[in-house]
Amino acid sequence: MSLIQSLSPEFRQRCEAIATEQRSLLRVRSFEPLAADTLAAKLGATLFTPDQLPNLEPEQVTLLLANDEWSGAIISDRPLWIVYNPMLVKLWCNFSAM
Repeated sequence: MSLIQSLSPEFRQRCEAIATEQRSLLRVRSFEPLAADTLAAKLGATLFTPDQLPNLEPEQVTLLLANDEWSGAIISDRPLWIVYNPMLVKLWCNFSAM
């Protein structure tokens, strides 16, 4: 069972409602790409890549940067810090340029 499937339908519906609300506030339609930096700026979040985190071991950084099985994670909520996978950003940019 995937992580998404293990979440309750109520939780997934709430997440969808939040995503829809944020997209509406930013005037981005549901099928349009939403740049992470745009959403982060609206939320007052700071974005990091794994290699920008000083407490990660080099092996952890290497593993995270070579892996496309994760997209991002909140590592602090006050202040709001998000670590994201730059590999997926590159893939998205290459895809959207087609």
